[in-house]
Amino acid sequence: MKRNVSSGETWQIYGIGGELLAEYTSSGTQLTKEYGYRGGQLLITAAAASTGWGAPPVIHDNPLQVGVTTVQSRHITELRDAINALRSHLGMSRYVWTTAANPGDWVTADPILEMRIAVDQALGPPSPSYAAELAATKPILKAHIQELRDRVLGAWNSGSGGVDVRWLIADQLGTPRIVLDQNGSFSGTTRQDYLPFGEELTAGGRTWDHGYTNYDANRQRFTGYERDEETDLDYAHARYFSHGQGRFTGVDPISGHVANPQTWNGYAYVGNNPVNGTDPTA
Repeated sequence: MKRNVSSGETWQIYGIGGELLAEYTSSGTQLTKEYGYRGGQLLITAAAASTGWGAPPVIHDNPLQVGVTTVQSRHITELRDAINALRSHLGMSRYVWTTAANPGDWVTADPILEMRIAVDQALGPPSPSYAAELAATKPILKAHIQELRDRVLGAWNSGSGGVDVRWLIADQLGTPRIVLDQNGSFSGTTRQDYLPFGEELTAGGRTWDHGYTNYDANRQRFTGYERDEETDLDYAHARYFSHGQGRFTGVDPISGHVANPQTWNGYAYVGNNPVNGTDPTA
């Protein structure tokens, strides 16, 4: 099957049960993503990771030089932005900074300790370890900031490379609700909630900082249906489903049973009981 998506033309391979198995570039020669299932539910995806992330974040006075550069609050704020950009490329939520770094503020150990945590969540602990003597009672060394800059820019320039593996956790209907990275790290978790008929729910504190984000990399959404980017309809194999209306867009030609009048509605979805049922054949 060929389809046009926001990133360009993509060829897709489906299994005998209608499940999406793999995606290729428009030429059909380069595999870009594979999908793995267990019990009919999407369990794991493996995608070719990006080989580059474009221009690195702007960081002034790089590198910091002893006896030449004075450590300023903007060195903290710029590095924070760079760290969050790195986390975003790795599929992680933005880090919520709790220490102040306003223009004119005296640079202390607290924001640097916090940035170490944010970087370690994304890249793991460094080897060798960070420069010593970072404490509230001691002066800030340029190395305390430069080593974090070097880690962020090094990861940025190399891109992610390799294979981007994601594990999906579904609810009782087979809807992917939680996506974990290959290490199972909670810091890189993304989430999605839905209204009963599959409309995405973003209200009530469901924000980026809490891991709620539109994970477009996985098009399988409500009950595992593949969501069409152009129409915002769910591909239910035999016909399309409109999650906003809670109805199929095409009629079921074999619907209708005398014992259950609701079945005479050929556009209805699972007898208007979407919390407890699914329609794998549509």
